[in-house]
Amino acid sequence: EMSDTETSPLKNLGEVTNMDLAAEGAAKYTRLLAIVSWIGTVLFAGTIYGFASLQLMLEAEGVLHAQCNLPEGDTKACAEQLADFSLVFTIGTSLQTFSSFIVGYAIDVYGPKLCLSVAGIMMSSSILLFASADLNSLWQYVTAITLSALSANFVYLSSFPRAGNTHKILYQLLPS
Repeated sequence: EMSDTETSPLKNLGEVTNMDLAAEGAAKYTRLLAIVSWIGTVLFAGTIYGFASLQLMLEAEGVLHAQCNLPEGDTKACAEQLADFSLVFTIGTSLQTFSSFIVGYAIDVYGPKLCLSVAGIMMSSSILLFASADLNSLWQYVTAITLSALSANFVYLSSFPRAGNTHKILYQLLPS
């Protein structure tokens, strides 16, 4: 038999403890972080993988066309222009691949929240640089793709820890 000073496990069933509140807060935070990670991945991480489509748009706009030495009004792509686009893409994909170790370390040290914030700033800067770059300035496009590749890495690697819970979280958001 239990004395009056001892508490029965059944007596506390209706009570909410601080630990329960902390677990509920952590679940909300995890849900929010998973949603933000998913949105960030969709919005900010695809520039490097969609570069073929982007390149077609840039060619149509006459970007890096000054090297072509074609008559005025001729918008055909030339070997020099295509080589510059290949250089931009190669720098972007190589940087994204080889910066994974550094980005992973930064996420471990500074956390995903800060790193996702930095990634958003970097990708926004990249998009603004793409939009405002001089048509014949190779270095501006290299800088833009560099920022894009690094920010994509931050988004991807910050999202990995949430990946195991995403299906549960998205399932909870569906109407019943």
